[in-house]
Amino acid sequence: MEEQAEYKTANLRKTLLIAGFPGVGKSTFCANADSSLSISDSDSSQFAKDANWPQNYLDHIEQQIGVRDYVLISTHKEVLDALIARKWPFALVRPHRELKPFYLQRYLDRNSPPTFIDSMCRNWSRYMDDLDQFAKSQYCFHVELTNPNWHLIDTKEMIDATLGEFVGNFPLAYVYRLYNQKEIAEVYSLGIAAFLRALNNIDDIQKSLISTEGQLSEMVRVFGSISQKLHIHTKQRAGWRSTMGRKCSSGLAKIAALSALAARLVREVPREARQANTLDDAILVELQRLHQKWGLQRKTTREWTTILLEEFGECAKEMNDRAEGYQARLAVEFEQCAVVCIAAIEDLQRTILEETELEKEANQHRAAGLTD
Repeated sequence: MEEQAEYKTANLRKTLLIAGFPGVGKSTFCANADSSLSISDSDSSQFAKDANWPQNYLDHIEQQIGVRDYVLISTHKEVLDALIARKWPFALVRPHRELKPFYLQRYLDRNSPPTFIDSMCRNWSRYMDDLDQFAKSQYCFHVELTNPNWHLIDTKEMIDATLGEFVGNFPLAYVYRLYNQKEIAEVYSLGIAAFLRALNNIDDIQKSLISTEGQLSEMVRVFGSISQKLHIHTKQRAGWRSTMGRKCSSGLAKIAALSALAARLVREVPREARQANTLDDAILVELQRLHQKWGLQRKTTREWTTILLEEFGECAKEMNDRAEGYQARLAVEFEQCAVVCIAAIEDLQRTILEETELEKEANQHRAAGLTD
């Protein structure tokens, strides 16, 4: 479809951001990597530390996303703070704090500036403390080098295997936010993230199902479980919607994933491509249409489940009628199921975040003795 052409993502690379502490071997990593890989060693020393810092550096990183396979970046506190604020997943590769003498010697051996070595010597413990805190973030995949002879290149296999899966738990969030309808991917980032997590976790048997009826039956089964949870939690006191939202979001994400797989099946997408953990162009287009028509929707969970039940009915009708050209319409109905789930998850997750913030504020007031 011509309308979908601008959303094509086939040429985008799934960029891995690797924050490497000085001396872990970023230059060696670049020199020894496979020639087919596109790598940017983004040396922060080449960027002015003036009023534009770190925005000038972050702008540079942003330009590499979707273009490079790896972007090796600084571990400056302000840079990592900004990555987490933007919800960009990254690997943090750093030495164990007890390796200080080995790293100081390494800096001497490579003729690092005396001011740099002095700073490292004086501030080593503080830098390690900062990195310990970053390691706790859900957006950080932490790799600690405990042997002075280990370097970044030695962790590549683990990073490829583990970080690739780790980034897959986010909606290529930082790629889709920058490319292919930036605004829409930003608006639905939480829903898309949950969708891709579910798609990544559906086993090969479900991904290779050859029956759309089987997919729809599984979707309805999961929906029944969600409806049961909704009934149980409806009459709970304050915070029930947040509690129920956590229980239902994973189910909605699974329905969205099954819907996308069913649509790929109807569109006769080859099996290898059908199993890919990606956001389909058609679903992104549908999200755009939804947002243009209704904006970001905030509904009760009962309203969302009613809307989803209606979408199930449309799928069942097309499968039962099998009128001429029904395959194209059925694929669209399945994709619309996925879109409704993504929008519902987005609403639920925002509610959870809002209630969590309100609870934090209430606790802070209680701790300060401002409330009873």
